[in-house]
Amino acid sequence: MNLAKLRVWIIVAIQVFHFGAGETFKWFKGGCSNYTIHATSRRLNWEQSRQACKKTGLGDLVSIESYAEWLFLKNTILNLTIADEYFIGLRRDDWNRPWRWLSNKNTFQKDLPWATGEPNGDGNCATMYKNYLRNYGKYNDLNCSRHTISGYICEFPVDGCNQEDGDKRCSCYTFENDMPMQWPRAEDSCKYNNKHLVVMETEGEWEFINKEIQTRNSSKGSEWHIGLYRNLTTRKWTWINGKTVTINKWQRDKPQDSDFYTVMAKESLDGVKG
Repeated sequence: MNLAKLRVWIIVAIQVFHFGAGETFKWFKGGCSNYTIHATSRRLNWEQSRQACKKTGLGDLVSIESYAEWLFLKNTILNLTIADEYFIGLRRDDWNRPWRWLSNKNTFQKDLPWATGEPNGDGNCATMYKNYLRNYGKYNDLNCSRHTISGYICEFPVDGCNQEDGDKRCSCYTFENDMPMQWPRAEDSCKYNNKHLVVMETEGEWEFINKEIQTRNSSKGSEWHIGLYRNLTTRKWTWINGKTVTINKWQRDKPQDSDFYTVMAKESLDGVKG
């Protein structure tokens, strides 16, 4: 196999595609939630943006329940040009009531990343700024019926969510095909962005990755670099995080003694996917 001719690889980050009127970002967090980020040509109020999530089967406005989740969303919208502010699933019933996520989780006002001077009593619904006055990813309160925002973030559950996948519950993935490159260079490209080639430690994770590559606009013979290699000292196949291989997805007659790196095929010559 000539690895220099491989055009795509997998890294742990973000996957980009197009949906409707605006760009949409989608990622897999812990097998339990997917997220999409939208912008429309018309301005919406909070309830309309929520219904847009529901009507398109994209769940509900996002409930951001951890710092890691907020940080990821903040960094994602900073790289977008589709909107400057996004509706999120945070609201309160009245001005003297506590703020609550749509997931029904209460939150203390002081624990939320409000923008400078917020909440200032403008309303009982919330948005997330992109970078208004350097308030990167910070929250703003506004009137729930005010038609001022075109962006919104949806969150929806993943089928077969597995809460027992340990640290894999917070992984995100992207699928890239910028240029042909060998396995070591693909891993270096990942490291440059503080990521690594993907490690698949569970059947559920492999099923998710396989399902995603089947949706790529590429030929059946397309292949992706993954983080599995043969250790030169032990001669054993090992994931780049040091974990041993626990699921067997080798193609027929693979691996061969001359193989040292691994790719994941969209479809093998004998018709097997992944």
